[in-house]
Amino acid sequence: ASSLGSLLAPHKALLGQVSAVLIVFFGLVMLGVIRLPWLMRDTRALADAGGYGPVALGAAFAFGWSPCLGPALGSILGLAASTASLSSGVALLGAYTLGLAVPFLLAALLWHRLNLRRLNRFSGVFERVGGAVLVAVGILMLTGQFTRLATFFYQVMPEWLQV
Repeated sequence: ASSLGSLLAPHKALLGQVSAVLIVFFGLVMLGVIRLPWLMRDTRALADAGGYGPVALGAAFAFGWSPCLGPALGSILGLAASTASLSSGVALLGAYTLGLAVPFLLAALLWHRLNLRRLNRFSGVFERVGGAVLVAVGILMLTGQFTRLATFFYQVMPEWLQV
């Protein structure tokens, strides 16, 4: 991570702007402002993959989430690489891992008690809200306000949560 970071560091501003534009673009797709049918396709081919279906589905899920999780993980890895101690880096990555894993583990443990199909009727609302959040975050990144907002939240964060 440190080697890759040092290679990309000179291009940080440009990469940030490109990322912000992509985030706004995907937000507009989710809002339905930009319509790309090939991007909205769904396939159930993985359901017929035999015993490897869950593994293939997990891999596909990981690839699909990479654009969402990538910036967060990249930020955490960058922070971890620049911390003064190994324990601080491990704590950052541990908190990230827990924040990502716990909701999925709870959903898996409670799967038979949860009736998530009831939420299908709200999927359009979830998609529009998610799209609006992406557009807002992208605009904040493009204007440099995202960093200011993150700084503000860091300043008001309780000290025991700060690494």
